[in-house]
Amino acid sequence: MKAWQGEADIMAPIDKVWHIIDGNEETLRKLDPHIISSKTLCKTPEVIGSKYDQVYRDGNKELHCTVTVIDYDQSDGLIRFTVEFTLGDMYDITEGYELRQIDENTTHIIYRTTNQPIGLKAKMLMKLMKNEGVVEQHIRIIKQLAEAKQH
Repeated sequence: MKAWQGEADIMAPIDKVWHIIDGNEETLRKLDPHIISSKTLCKTPEVIGSKYDQVYRDGNKELHCTVTVIDYDQSDGLIRFTVEFTLGDMYDITEGYELRQIDENTTHIIYRTTNQPIGLKAKMLMKLMKNEGVVEQHIRIIKQLAEAKQH
């Protein structure tokens, strides 16, 4: 298994940052151009246990996966949100976000992800992975979207 983490301060209110990562299809596609669609399968009142069907493009293939919310907490000045899914029968992936309100217009984000390979081929490919740049890019996109002026 490999794990990566990145963090940054974002010059935007916590609610605006949350809207970017809360699972809505429009912003998900801005965050990851490989995401073709994301549809709600079931949404629970407590958010944990909610499931989404997402379709990813990997080259010429479309990969379907069910994304499940495994952790969610929203309290005064803090939002935690973690999902898990299996991508292409190759990797079990967990992605987590922690948002902390610094002040009315500043949010600190911590993004964590883990990839657990499934099978020998995935284990071999995992040894070649260097996703630190991917994590930094993901946070940079969130920051750009959140800090963009509203029109």
